[in-house]
Amino acid sequence: MITHPSRSARLLLALLTVLIGGAAAVFAQEDIDLRLFRPQIDLSGETFQDKPFDDRPGEEYGSDALSFAANIPLGKLHVRWDKKYRVSQFFAHVLASRSSPNISFLTGEQRQLYSGVLAASGAWLSKNSNLYVASAGGSFAEDDRTIHDLEVRPYALFLGTHKVREWITLVYGGAATYQLGKGLALPVLGMVWWVNPKWTVIGTLPFSVSAGYRINDDLALRLALGFAGNRYRFANDGEFPGEPEIIYLSTLQSRLTAELEWKAGDAVSLYAQGGTTQTLQFAFSGDQDISGDKFVDDSTVATGYLKVGARFTFGKSILDDWKK
Repeated sequence: MITHPSRSARLLLALLTVLIGGAAAVFAQEDIDLRLFRPQIDLSGETFQDKPFDDRPGEEYGSDALSFAANIPLGKLHVRWDKKYRVSQFFAHVLASRSSPNISFLTGEQRQLYSGVLAASGAWLSKNSNLYVASAGGSFAEDDRTIHDLEVRPYALFLGTHKVREWITLVYGGAATYQLGKGLALPVLGMVWWVNPKWTVIGTLPFSVSAGYRINDDLALRLALGFAGNRYRFANDGEFPGEPEIIYLSTLQSRLTAELEWKAGDAVSLYAQGGTTQTLQFAFSGDQDISGDKFVDDSTVATGYLKVGARFTFGKSILDDWKK
């Protein structure tokens, strides 16, 4: 049984969201991505166009979002040649998101949706150059009326690697996440394939597959196919008569994108990401597990997607020396 945190813990997470202000839907919402384990701050904005629902003629769904992510080192990079792990690094991991969806069939004022993660993270590099990353903490996803009494959900991630050859490494692990639209504990399996000095392929199934191409020292291209989603607490406020006061909104999207990242300085990178996204699931339910009682269960056709942002990197990272 999950014990709910104290009111002070809830207020701390809410305060982080308020202080961040408009900064929001960071790395999808709880993305499984090795780039989260670098000392960096990421600010971004994203949008996808309104598109008609498949089963609701004349009604549409689209959204804009602002994002903030901070991965703050807790202490310095630790190097221990006489231990099992030769390098270790620890972080405070903060993600926050505010999105402004257009859900045209709602009769009241359009809602703001908030989500975030507050976690402690670590990375370890063994003498055999195998990398291990872990993160544990809490996450939340609320609308602008339930955020004042938010509920914290468990969040956890572990990834390990095993080098098969100099050019290919297996990835394994597990995650407790809401990235696929509801709370799931899932195994993670994938690989990192250094095709040549220019191309790298990274897969972390069932979440994403990407291919990176280093154009030159200051310019990189990243192609990605993955999923983004969450499950929000949502105040009914008479929108769905006969349903509970608190209902749940589940969203799941597939995304096919290309990202161009330019290194504007020693510690600053600017990036633009474009492509298509399709809402595979848009559901309202009275069941927090989204396993039944869906009084809205719909989807949309594919639409254009755009994201722009800036990354500020500081300090050393284990990932920089991983392949060495």
